Amino acid sequence: MEKHLDELQPFFEPRGVAVIGASAQPGKGGHIIVQNLLRCGFRGPIYPVNPRGVKILDLPSYPTIDECPDPLDLAVLIVPREAVPPSLEQAARRGVKYAIIASGGFTDAGDAFGLELDARVRRIAAENGIRYMGPNSIGTIDAGSGFITSITANDPLPPGNVSILGQTGLLASGLTRMIADRQPFGVRRIACLGNKNDLNEIDFLHAFADDDRTGAVGCYLEGVKNGRDFLAAARATAQKKPLIVLKGGISESGSVAAASHTGSLAGSAAVFHGALRQVGAIEAESLEDLFDLLSGFGNLPQPKGPGLGLVSITGAGCVLGADYAERFGLRLPTLQPATIESIGRVCPDWSSIRNPVDMWPAIERNGVAEAYRLIGLAMARDPGIDLLILTTTLFDGSFFDITPVIAAIREIAPEKPVATVLIGGAAEENRAWTVNARRAGAATFADLSRAIRVLGTMAQIPHPSGESA
Repeated sequence: MEKHLDELQPFFEPRGVAVIGASAQPGKGGHIIVQNLLRCGFRGPIYPVNPRGVKILDLPSYPTIDECPDPLDLAVLIVPREAVPPSLEQAARRGVKYAIIASGGFTDAGDAFGLELDARVRRIAAENGIRYMGPNSIGTIDAGSGFITSITANDPLPPGNVSILGQTGLLASGLTRMIADRQPFGVRRIACLGNKNDLNEIDFLHAFADDDRTGAVGCYLEGVKNGRDFLAAARATAQKKPLIVLKGGISESGSVAAASHTGSLAGSAAVFHGALRQVGAIEAESLEDLFDLLSGFGNLPQPKGPGLGLVSITGAGCVLGADYAERFGLRLPTLQPATIESIGRVCPDWSSIRNPVDMWPAIERNGVAEAYRLIGLAMARDPGIDLLILTTTLFDGSFFDITPVIAAIREIAPEKPVATVLIGGAAEENRAWTVNARRAGAATFADLSRAIRVLGTMAQIPHPSGESA
C-alpha cells in the first residue's frame, strides 16, 4: 500500500507548484493561495500564472503555465469554471501530472453546462494521466512543509501527528484558524476532497494509513463513491491507527444538502453506522466531538484500562465527573492507602480523601500550583489509576503555570494519559493555559463531559501491549 503514499506526495510536498489564476488583487482566491504559501513557509518554487504577467506578492508571474520553469509537478486551478478544461489541457502539455481544481460549478451546480464541463475535465485528465482533486476542492495542507492551497487566509499550523480528510473546505479555512489559535493538537496533513471526480476518501485513507508520521486520522464525509472499497480502506486504517469518522447527511434534509454541496449521495445512516463499527472506526457525533477525539488520540498514549483518577478544584466537578464516568464506561477506583496518605499530607486533617479528589482544601495550605503537582503525582503513582484528569478554573488567585505540573506527572507515569479541563474563565487566559498544557503533553478540553467521553472512548480500544481495558 506504500504506493498510495508515494502517489499523493506531490499534493503535500510538491517540488514546484503553479497557481493558475493567481491574482495581484487582495481578497481574490488566486491572491490568497500565493499569500498562504508564503506566510506558511512553503520552501518550494511558487509559480503564479497570470495572463498580464504582473508581480504578485513580489513573485514574478507567468502569462501561461508553459513559461513556468522547472521543477513543477502540481498545478492549482483557481479560474472561472469554463476556463478549467483549457487550463488543465495547458498543464498537461507542460507535463504536469497532478492538479487541484479549486473552481466550483460542476456536478455541485447540477446544471447542463456544469455537467458538460465536468465530463471534459474527466476526459482530459484520463487522456493525459493526470491525478487530481476536485473540482470544488481547496486542496491540501502539510504543516511540516508549509504547503497550503486554501482560498481563505490561514496562519501556520502547529505540526503534529493528526491527519484529516473530508468533504468540506472548513477543514482548510475556519477550522484551521481555530487549530492555529487554540492548538488542540498538532497537524500532519489535511485534504479537502471536493467533488471527488478522481481522488477520493479511499485514496487518502490508504495514504494516511501508510504514513508513519500520522498517528490518528479524522474524516468528515457526506457520501462515499464505493462503499465496499471505502470500508476496506477504513478497516486497513483502523488496524494501524485510530480512525475517527463524522458522517454528514444522515437525515433526509441533510442528504439533500449534501447533494447540493458536493454532489454526494449520502446513503443509509443505519447501514453506515453499523459498517463503521464493524471495521473498527470510531464515529464522532459532531465537528466538536471529532476534534475532541483527535485531541485525545493525537496527544495521549493509549490507556491500559478504564480506571479514572479525577482531581477537581470544585466539588461540582467531582460530582459531575462521577456521573460522566459511569455514562462513558470509566471506573473511579478506590485509592490505595499509600495514595490517600500522600494526599493527606497536603490537606487539612479534616479532609475526606477519595476519588474524585476535591482539592480545594489543599490549595488553601499549599497554593494552587503545588497542590495540583503533589496530588497529581500521588494519583499518577496509584496502580489502579489508568487515566488522569485535572479540572480547574482560572480567576484571580488561581492562576498558575500548568507546564511543570504536567511535566512532573509525565516523568513518573509517561504511559498514563493526562487531560486537563478548564471550567469557565476568560477566553484569552484559557487559551494560553491550554496551549501550554498541550505542549507539555496533555489533552485539553473545555468541558468535563467532553474530556471523559474522549478518555472513555480511548479506554475501549485494546491496548497495543495486548492488555484489555
